[in-house]
Amino acid sequence: VTSEMRREEVKRTFENIIRLTRERDAALLLIAGDLFENRYSGRETMDWMNELFCSIPETDVIIVPGNHDPYSSASWYAAYPFADNVHILSAGSPDIFIEKKQVYVYGCGFSSYRQDEAEFVPVPQLIADAFNIMLFHGTVDMNFTTQPYNRVSSKTLEDFGFEYYGIGHFHKPSHQHPK
Repeated sequence: VTSEMRREEVKRTFENIIRLTRERDAALLLIAGDLFENRYSGRETMDWMNELFCSIPETDVIIVPGNHDPYSSASWYAAYPFADNVHILSAGSPDIFIEKKQVYVYGCGFSSYRQDEAEFVPVPQLIADAFNIMLFHGTVDMNFTTQPYNRVSSKTLEDFGFEYYGIGHFHKPSHQHPK
């Protein structure tokens, strides 16, 4: 498989996700980081992606940056004029409450290409009578001695008490549920 073939496969997968979001009239599209490669993505890629987000205007797209697309002053997240339905959660703006949908989302992602420990600042405060979601990019319950990438324990996450956790970083699905 060539790198060009892989890029096309990734693009088709993303287009399919947007198509399914539209077909199912999804209220939210949660993206737990690594949406793109910040170092290699250009304006054309960002325009293409944003056009797809514009095609689902009733869906709130909530993104937490990952280690491949960290939020910094030089990132696309800080510089690009995304569609109104796109919300980027960052250290400076870690949460959003969507009142009309009664959904609260707290995000913990990356502001640089490497972060050792997850920082939950401020500590998330759940909203009563809302559906509370945590969107996280990092490593959970993994004992790395090098390159830990936003390390956190499942116990720490569980103690926050969210109804749903969207976790990204490793490309292996997990269907674990808090106790």
